[in-house]
Amino acid sequence: MTEEPGVDSLAPAPDFRYVGLEPGPRKRVGLWASATLGVATLGAGLLHGVTLRGVVLTTIAAAAGALALRRVGGPHLGKVWNAHAVPMGIVPWGIVVEAEDHPRVLRWAAVDKVHVEMLHGRDQGTPTTLWSVVTVATKKGETLVGRAAGAVSLDRLLAHLEAYAAEQAHVPSLDLAGERAGEGPLEPECEPLLAAARHWLASADATSRLDLAPSGYRSGGAWAASPRALDVLGDVLRDRSDRPSDPRAFAVVCAA
Repeated sequence: MTEEPGVDSLAPAPDFRYVGLEPGPRKRVGLWASATLGVATLGAGLLHGVTLRGVVLTTIAAAAGALALRRVGGPHLGKVWNAHAVPMGIVPWGIVVEAEDHPRVLRWAAVDKVHVEMLHGRDQGTPTTLWSVVTVATKKGETLVGRAAGAVSLDRLLAHLEAYAAEQAHVPSLDLAGERAGEGPLEPECEPLLAAARHWLASADATSRLDLAPSGYRSGGAWAASPRALDVLGDVLRDRSDRPSDPRAFAVVCAA
């Protein structure tokens, strides 16, 4: 499907599938982990017979590692970033917050800002990213924080958060052309989409356009994917035109 003249293009699709964030260990656990890291690092240095200068440097490295662990662990995580530390999962359509009673879903329209801060260190002298701390500010004024080991790739989300929220507000279309709008993003759309897809796939228009086997008097057409069907539905799904009525959900149902 070619982009229509005068139709704006959507923001690039998110470049991640899932980013898991944890709140970190409790205060006592984080303290013991820090102490263990320091003792283990210092002991390794002594075991290998390093010089006094080496012992001092090893001790400094152990202390830095202990502080880094405490900074991203448990209550320290929430205190340093002035946020509520919770486990979260960031997916292309929003954020799943693992609350104590039941999971919460924050779609992009409910998110005001996402911030990522990297904590760096050295692995045998090589600079590396130890942790990524992600803070999420919601439209209701709350701030959530979680951590992930290593670097996380959320560049497109940080650059296009507002565009993703606007895209989610689009009304699903009940046809491939984007001409039959559904009820809107605040109304249930699954059943209307299923019914519209079933009705269209049984029509002569779908049989011709998707190169399906023709319907007989005993049954409908053979809903098997033909090369033309893959091309037509694939073009709709790959189209990044910014349309008020979005046909991609309809194409997904037809493909299924």
